[in-house]
Amino acid sequence: MTGCQGEKIRKQGEYQPGHLAKQEEKIRELAIRDPLTGIYNRRYLFERLEGIRAECSRKGRSFCVSIFDIDHFKAINDTYGHIAGDVVLKEFAGLVASMVRTYDLVGRFGGEEFIVVSPDSSGQDIAGMTERILDKVRRTVFAHEKQKMRFTFSGGIACSNEVSGDPPSVEELLALADKRLYEAKAEGRDRCKWT
Repeated sequence: MTGCQGEKIRKQGEYQPGHLAKQEEKIRELAIRDPLTGIYNRRYLFERLEGIRAECSRKGRSFCVSIFDIDHFKAINDTYGHIAGDVVLKEFAGLVASMVRTYDLVGRFGGEEFIVVSPDSSGQDIAGMTERILDKVRRTVFAHEKQKMRFTFSGGIACSNEVSGDPPSVEELLALADKRLYEAKAEGRDRCKWT
């Protein structure tokens, strides 16, 4: 390779210092993020949940898991279209992520369901945070093109000190949060259950 060819390759970015590390970081971000909403994906969230569970158990601290589900999401898609539904998912994810503590994890569980993992927390603390998010969503008008949309969500919260095991079972914790989510829906939606 002549000096001119080597310079040409460097200019194209193939031999720039740190280039490979930047590409690896970009690939890692793509692997752990939900492509639609930009928040963490289910796989990454569950990996981190296992680590949080072990750390909180070692330190004798509790953590909470919240499951949020957008109410009547199918009706949003049917009324406004699937692109508008995608906008609702993105906006909701961004709103939730902006209102949780910096060390809480927010991820997409699937479809219109989201999970928040809150280390070092109590059910009462997280219920208060969730009420603030519920209120914000109620007051927000979401827009797509010329369409204005309002919606609500329901949530269920479970804390590690409510389930058996040391460390507590992630499956039991998620099952309890999911049970409470469905209780919130059965009681009329637009609410969160934590006891």
